[in-house]
Amino acid sequence: MKILLSLLGSSLFPSASICNVLVQEQVVINNQTYRWTEKAASTVKFDQSRLIPNIDYSNKTAFIDNYDIWDSWALLDNNGQVATINGYQIWFALSKPSDGTGHTKIMYFYSKTGSDWIPGGYALSQNLIEGTEEWSGSALFDEKTKQVNLFYTVSNHTYGKNWNQRIALAKMDLNFDQDIPKFNTPVFHKIIAQPDGDLYQTHQAAEAQGYAKQKWAFRDPFYFRDPKTNQEYMLFEGNTGLLTGKEGERLPEYTGGFEDYPENYDFERSNMANSAIGIAKLNLQEGKVEFLNPLWASNLVSDETERPSLIYNAKYDRYYMFTTTHGYYNMNLAPGLDKNDSLHGFTAKESIFGEMKPINDDGLILYSHPENETINGEVVWNKNYAYAWGVMYDNLDSDYLLTLAFSNFSSNGENELQRIRGAAPSLLLKIKDDKITIEDELLPAQVMRR
Repeated sequence: MKILLSLLGSSLFPSASICNVLVQEQVVINNQTYRWTEKAASTVKFDQSRLIPNIDYSNKTAFIDNYDIWDSWALLDNNGQVATINGYQIWFALSKPSDGTGHTKIMYFYSKTGSDWIPGGYALSQNLIEGTEEWSGSALFDEKTKQVNLFYTVSNHTYGKNWNQRIALAKMDLNFDQDIPKFNTPVFHKIIAQPDGDLYQTHQAAEAQGYAKQKWAFRDPFYFRDPKTNQEYMLFEGNTGLLTGKEGERLPEYTGGFEDYPENYDFERSNMANSAIGIAKLNLQEGKVEFLNPLWASNLVSDETERPSLIYNAKYDRYYMFTTTHGYYNMNLAPGLDKNDSLHGFTAKESIFGEMKPINDDGLILYSHPENETINGEVVWNKNYAYAWGVMYDNLDSDYLLTLAFSNFSSNGENELQRIRGAAPSLLLKIKDDKITIEDELLPAQVMRR
């Protein structure tokens, strides 16, 4: 399966004084947003073939002692493949002390084998803005500049029910001290995107609704270079804005003509659901973005669609977009849709902005076992639960993709479980035109200590 198979089979900041926000132009190039309608969502079928396998913990140790590790991503090159620098592959993940103290920060790990990983510490030594946390993103090794470009989310709680979120870019050199990869202080580190209000809802506008179950996001940046045009883009999770899907509207383009609502359907909550996968043109050299209309939106259907990713397959001349979602942020339009945490995918032919359709006809790629289970009358974490799937190439010439995800437990090396989050087994996915199926399961990596 080439080098990426083994990699995915496993699985600091300058002062705030440079934190000036770059202005984004409201440029609308794509004139259509794909709508995941109520009718389309009602067709999702959570059949057994798409349920992830049970997790084998015999080879799944914690990635770093006393730390939870969850959302993760590999350092990729300009073509979307895993980058190899001086023989090393680099892997990033969100981390936090497992006792619940401290703030979420991005750690990095490195490996020469793709299966044995060594913790490298924090990717960024100082916060861009004091008092903030570092949330999910993506990372690019630019062959032109030889720099690592870390796209990530800057988040902090200012007021309301949701954390304020902005997208940052840190450009860093990677040096090797006694053959150990170390990140230098960023030469560029700024907020490059925050919602404009018209295309993407602002934190202020969301909180002003005063809705008790309000959900809002502007996070999870994903770098993508279109191999057909060489145009660079940034995808992200957001919410539709005043001009692209104002909350409270029930429009035909959102319902798709659906009328078969269950008796307990929460129309108020549905009306407030407006999660979207945003897209912006990216000028990497200058660190600037130009917002486009949302690539995809789920008004009335879902209020959280996380960790977007985009893959191009030349054999089928198709673009494949993926997003992961918690069931409890979805409406009960299909059995299990509001219960199961799942990975969904949509595909467009010939162009990123071509007419999209759901992969596998209903958009479902895979789903997890429940996060909790009841044992002897006690509700406990389910050891077979996994979430936050990121999707990546096996290699450019392959019809296979791989996932990165996390599980709620790790092994202490002696087949005894410890409640420390770590990498879940990666899954091998097979592409066949507009269909994607689970092909195989790969054990997570071993973690080495220096």
